[in-house]
Amino acid sequence: MHVVLAPTHHRGSPAAPRRTAWWRFRPKPSAGSAGALALVAATLLAAIAVDCLAPWPYVMTPLYVIPVLVAAYALSPRATTGVAVLTSLINLFSGIAQGTPPEVHALYSTALALADFLAVALAMERQSAARHAQAAEASQERLKFFMRCVVHELGNPLTVLGGYLSRLHHQRGLTVEAEQCMVTLEHTTARLKHLVRDLRDAADLGTDYFQVQLAPVDLVTVAREIVALQQASTDDHELRLDAPARLEGIWDGERISQLLANLISNAVKYSPRGGSIRITLARTPTEAHVSVADQGLGIPPDQIARIFRPFERLHADEVVAGLGLGLSIAKGIVEAHGGRIWVESAPGRGSTFHFTLPLQARIERH
Repeated sequence: MHVVLAPTHHRGSPAAPRRTAWWRFRPKPSAGSAGALALVAATLLAAIAVDCLAPWPYVMTPLYVIPVLVAAYALSPRATTGVAVLTSLINLFSGIAQGTPPEVHALYSTALALADFLAVALAMERQSAARHAQAAEASQERLKFFMRCVVHELGNPLTVLGGYLSRLHHQRGLTVEAEQCMVTLEHTTARLKHLVRDLRDAADLGTDYFQVQLAPVDLVTVAREIVALQQASTDDHELRLDAPARLEGIWDGERISQLLANLISNAVKYSPRGGSIRITLARTPTEAHVSVADQGLGIPPDQIARIFRPFERLHADEVVAGLGLGLSIAKGIVEAHGGRIWVESAPGRGSTFHFTLPLQARIERH
């Protein structure tokens, strides 16, 4: 079975958001803002009704704070200011009409004015936070657009370079030195292609450009291949695979290979020489569970939330190659299959990365 997330329209680099004074802010009308206005109106009418019908005095002012707080939670600062002014005027005329003693009315009105001020300040902070979130999202989109451009510009030259290297590799009469140079160039080209693939995947994560093709896969076979390849690339670490004879499911075999390679290579990078890395596969009635345990540096508890973000490297001062994309891509692959990924770690005690995959993968659309 093959399922492909078809690309949608490619979005270009978004324009930088303009700064607008809060008093000029006009939010776009939506069902949420309409509902908030209705709730403000309902609470204001309820306050007026209680104010007019209640047999006991001096209860009106606290009731008028409620619609102002609702406005601060759901409306713009400008709308909140309007609601605050309206409720203050209603409270003022109500006190005059009901003959409230001036000193009592002044005290209550001052308290209401303070509540209005705090409500408007809350609305301004909420709007500011929303704008910062929009700016961060726009910055992230620009970064992804830049990475797509880099991938596009590097892809064609690498393809041409790989083609010429393949032709030269099959030529006879090369000297030993030339053959060694060819091997070095091929390894360098392969590393560049891997880097370009990681940049492309990092740019496509969270969008329909990130494609997943589902088919029957034996996870044990995939794990054995990746472990063999990773073991061949290091003489300083021992990789141990603990797995059943077979573990079959509906997944994207190529993506699962990429996922395992990222986790195992990450464990190799951060493990000391002579350390062992254990890869464990297990099956439950509904999902496959995989863990990759190392004996490396470990991760402080307050830093665990960062490690799955792109370009995050907790040990930047260490001599460890990479851009910090492997774990973010691993997370994207797991979530694209409807699974979950997490880590158990402590400084100096190594790390164990876990992920689960439903036996029948669910495509997560964004």
